[in-house]
Amino acid sequence: MDLDKKMKFETNYWVKVLERVINVTLTLAENNVSFRGAHESLYDGDNNRGNFLNIIKLLAIYDPVLQELLSKDKNSVKYLSPTIQNEIIELLATEVKTKLIGQINESPFFSIIMDTTQDIAKVDQVSFVIRFVHLIKDADTVNIVHDAEDMVNQLLSFFEKNNLSVEKLRAQGYDGAANMSGIYNGLQAKILEKQPNALYVHCTAHNLNLVINDSIKISRELHNFYDTVECLYAFFAHSIKRWAMLMETFESKKHTMKRLCPTRWSSRYDSLHSMRFHYREILQVLTKLSLTSSKVTEQSEALALKKKLENFETVVIIVMEYKILSITKIVTNALQSKNQDIERASKLLKSAKEDISRIRENFSEIVNEAADSARSWGIQPHFKNSRLRRVKKQFDELSSDERLTNSQENFRVSVFNLTLDVIISQIENRFKGLNSIVERFKVLFPSVLKDHSDSDLIQLTENLINFYPNDLSSSFAQELLSFRHVYKEQINANISIHDLAKLVICDPMISSSFKEVCCAFILYLTIPISVSSSERSFSILKLIKNYLRSKMSQSRLSAVAILSIENETARTLDLHNVISLFAHQKARKDDFF
Repeated sequence: MDLDKKMKFETNYWVKVLERVINVTLTLAENNVSFRGAHESLYDGDNNRGNFLNIIKLLAIYDPVLQELLSKDKNSVKYLSPTIQNEIIELLATEVKTKLIGQINESPFFSIIMDTTQDIAKVDQVSFVIRFVHLIKDADTVNIVHDAEDMVNQLLSFFEKNNLSVEKLRAQGYDGAANMSGIYNGLQAKILEKQPNALYVHCTAHNLNLVINDSIKISRELHNFYDTVECLYAFFAHSIKRWAMLMETFESKKHTMKRLCPTRWSSRYDSLHSMRFHYREILQVLTKLSLTSSKVTEQSEALALKKKLENFETVVIIVMEYKILSITKIVTNALQSKNQDIERASKLLKSAKEDISRIRENFSEIVNEAADSARSWGIQPHFKNSRLRRVKKQFDELSSDERLTNSQENFRVSVFNLTLDVIISQIENRFKGLNSIVERFKVLFPSVLKDHSDSDLIQLTENLINFYPNDLSSSFAQELLSFRHVYKEQINANISIHDLAKLVICDPMISSSFKEVCCAFILYLTIPISVSSSERSFSILKLIKNYLRSKMSQSRLSAVAILSIENETARTLDLHNVISLFAHQKARKDDFF
């Protein structure tokens, strides 16, 4: 009996120890803090033993359980070694993943979002994000792992390893890289061969950024302007003294100059924001440097940049681009929301196109605003007359090409109109795929349900049934009409499709009575809008695998990333169950488990 009591006492003691060890592990993982140090020993005087052991030592000051553990002999079992850390991290990540996979498999459909990046050790990392409908939560990251064939194999292996059926895949979202989005040999094409219903969605935020990039590439003046912006940033950023001079003149420290990065969606807006509101201060610093600097190269660079900024065309471009980018930034930020859906995304893009079209019709307003700004900055508000290039007249031509002689009119046609026309046309062309999805699912939109006749709705349901013949039956049309009749009051209350879908899916009575309607709404919500969730996982990756932890193994990286990203799920795990799994994972030196 005494032996049984001793065994029970020892078991309870080690359970308490492991509870504390697991909680420390979860705390470090969810905050992206490193575990290990240079000298991982509790018994020498070196404090560089790592965060894990240091926190254990700190807790031991106030906790009798850990105090007793650390007072044990140097060679006794403590469950604090790096090997034990790895095993606990792997076990916790596996349990989180199992819980998420269970939720995904409860949903009838899911979509895959993928993106790639290079980490600090120059290893190519792939982020898989599964989007699915699970009442409140609808997106979870379940792994961080090149040509399209390799990615297909990785993706299919990922499905197989995690017990996910490709038959339930209904959408795939990637960026515009050729190996991902190629219509013949890209990842999306190869997945479509295996699952024809897995429609491809090009990340809308990436796509909108490409629209802006295209408008800049086509105009020499805009291309040169952004080169000047980049040179201006480099001029100040590469010198501590020059940067300090500039910052002293800025009233608000929030509006510091930002570097241009074509792949960062808000980069151009951030760069122009400081110029738009601190143009005078920038000119003052450039003038001072061009007159007082003791370095000849610094003087000449400052003078060259000053001359470019004193050009009225530059001021007009700043006003024009700032207005355009202010519109696209709002849309881009909205498109990155986890709860964004295709109807709202389509409306945002349509609204942006209309706003930009209005700018095109008001060239005189842009020029007047630029002129007011130029006067306040001490710049002459006049377009410079440039020498016109004479085009050779061929022998069979009756007249030579007519060139615009008015410099303002020339700017309006060759820069202003050209830029805005490219943006408007690119928004139309690049988002045709998204608009086709909207057309397919618009039968579910509250505005359509409210205003369309029965015959129109039946015709619209046929489009959806034809695309998803395995998911929706011919009874969907009649069921939708019945649903509209029963819930007419909610539909007429200007409810959003997201809220209407929630009403149908979350209410067991409605979802069981209108199964086909519920299925259609789940399909709709499953479709991703952007790859922002993958991008966010890469932000975590950079915090976890930094230059001090560049040798971290792939399995540990993936496990810690899961615990960090899905920290809410990790905190809901049953610790006693985790401890039991840990105890039975393999034999330990201690016999109390």
